[in-house]
Amino acid sequence: MPFERIPTIEIAGFTVKISYLIGVVFILIAATAGIGKLFLRHRLSAIDWSLLILWIFGALSLVRAENLMRSLATIIMWTFVFIIFLLLSRYLKNKKILAQAENWLLVATLIACIFGIYQFVGDSLGLSAAYTGLRLRYTKEILGFPRIQSFALEPLYFANFLFVPLFITIRNHIQSGEKVFGKYFWLATLIFVNIILSVSRGAYFALAITMLSALLIFCFSCGRKYLKRFSHIIIAAVFALAISISLIGIFDGKEQILSFKNHAFIDDSTNAASVVGRQKGYVIAWNQFKASPVFGIGIGNSGILSTPVVEHGETFTYGSLNNEYLEILSETGILGFAAFIGFLVFMLVLIFRSIKSANDDNKTDIALVALGCLAIFIQYNFFSTLYIIYIWAFLALLRAKAEEAMA
Repeated sequence: MPFERIPTIEIAGFTVKISYLIGVVFILIAATAGIGKLFLRHRLSAIDWSLLILWIFGALSLVRAENLMRSLATIIMWTFVFIIFLLLSRYLKNKKILAQAENWLLVATLIACIFGIYQFVGDSLGLSAAYTGLRLRYTKEILGFPRIQSFALEPLYFANFLFVPLFITIRNHIQSGEKVFGKYFWLATLIFVNIILSVSRGAYFALAITMLSALLIFCFSCGRKYLKRFSHIIIAAVFALAISISLIGIFDGKEQILSFKNHAFIDDSTNAASVVGRQKGYVIAWNQFKASPVFGIGIGNSGILSTPVVEHGETFTYGSLNNEYLEILSETGILGFAAFIGFLVFMLVLIFRSIKSANDDNKTDIALVALGCLAIFIQYNFFSTLYIIYIWAFLALLRAKAEEAMA
């Protein structure tokens, strides 16, 4: 689950998230149960080396830290998620364990989505944010209708989390042979509704690209036999859009449907902070890169604000560049950025090699999960935080699936 906001505990100015605690427990179990030895017995691959080189450039950039504590916290979190990725990708290289992990992921997704619907209905009916868990900036007081975030820090993170579970659900529906309106059809519909009600334009864009890619795969590749069943998912998406619009109209008023349409298609004045803010962030990132193009300005330095910013009752001393690629480029320079791109390229090579050697069902499986991860990295053009645990867990799942298919 994307436990980034609920539940959390504030200790000495640092937000302790349950996802962090789960990650620490996993690493400790790995150390005591022999998974760590399993990792050490395997020769480091190009994927591992590129990630290690990225970490080295991040660590070396500490000498440029403007806020040493924040930079140290950032490199610690990089270390944390990289270790989880390396250990988990090896632990999941087992068909039975992989299947169990995916099943539990869908259970977690179902719970998160139900909570998301509760947030929407509760806030629309006037329930206090203390009970819905919504941040004030995402309540209906801002746009006229709430933007759901479930257990995540922001709606865009919640939508981002849902991509991989969505494509696993799609795979389950088309390969299970269930009826059109089977359980996976309804789970896909529920996920689509939550993505729509997050009102994250970056998520909409990423979803549109990857769904179109899936359609092309089913039209022109070995997945052709699943094309008819994939059309059920298109029906689910249309059905979800109708449900989402109906929820807005019923609980927030018909006039808010137009407000939703305007905001979703960047056709209203309220998006100025979002769109213009991102444009400013991109310019800042590029200027920072030009100031230190080889080694970067230092990890964790790109978002430090000279003047605190107050928005909707919240005070921020650290901003976001809203583009992960530009953030890595500005903070670690061209060398760190090359290592990051190398990591992505080596992951793609692994995926294509595994698809080439797999049977039709496994090809479809790997391709769909890869599309879920691709959606995450498309949306990375619109937000920036590298050390998000679920992203590295999903990458580990994809890597394990690809390597297991080649074994």
